[in-house]
Amino acid sequence: MSRSRVRVSKRQNWDSENMRKAVKEVIEKRMTFRNACIEFNVPKSTLERKIKQKNIDPSYDTGNKVALGPISKVLSTAEEPELLFYLQLMEGRLFGLTSKDLRKIAYQLYMFWII
Repeated sequence: MSRSRVRVSKRQNWDSENMRKAVKEVIEKRMTFRNACIEFNVPKSTLERKIKQKNIDPSYDTGNKVALGPISKVLSTAEEPELLFYLQLMEGRLFGLTSKDLRKIAYQLYMFWII
């Protein structure tokens, strides 16, 4: 089961839809970079980068956010309940599983889902 994590960083704190609207307004020359940033509450440097990318590749989705940090989610939302069920089953049978055992089981489950 996932924990609720309190966000510490203020990075990527902008709304995707607002970014799309800001890019559209600037490309259509209805607003300047600065006015669009203030109006839609998006960072200027990010807006500039998104517009530059949009000019290079017109099919680019300007509302996409890149994942922060090097760690991506290993288990999907379908795999997590299965792992939780197994761990609760083992706990009910009084098996003392350590955190290392948990990691091994999670790895085995991950390899099972890949194959």
